[in-house]
Amino acid sequence: MELSTNSLLLMLVIGIFAFLHYYHAGFVKLEAAGVLALGFAVGAYFGGRLVTSGVVPEKTLRVLFGFLLAYLAAQMMFRSDRRTWAATVTTVMVAAYGVAYVSMRLLGRRLEKEFSVRDDVMSRIEEPVAPDYEI
Repeated sequence: MELSTNSLLLMLVIGIFAFLHYYHAGFVKLEAAGVLALGFAVGAYFGGRLVTSGVVPEKTLRVLFGFLLAYLAAQMMFRSDRRTWAATVTTVMVAAYGVAYVSMRLLGRRLEKEFSVRDDVMSRIEEPVAPDYEI
């Protein structure tokens, strides 16, 4: 609980100063900010109740949040101008690496032979030993 309290305090302090800076510069639409704040508050309240009561498992919530982040990242990359092309290419390369890594791990598990010291020693004992010299 201590960690979340510290994070909340930092986010409030930093958020207030950032909001004031952008507000004085004229970049804040108060109607939109109010709708967003209300949405965050309602979502946090009901989301917290659903997770703590066990209706939605924490793992499911994490997976859904990951999909949301991936969707938002794709929207930002593919709807933006040419400046994000390098980020898009990098993301595709990392995804290709991830697919290759997972497929190689799965292939390795399928081809992996279970090693048993006892079986190896017993097979060597049962084989006739040829002399290592000739007369």
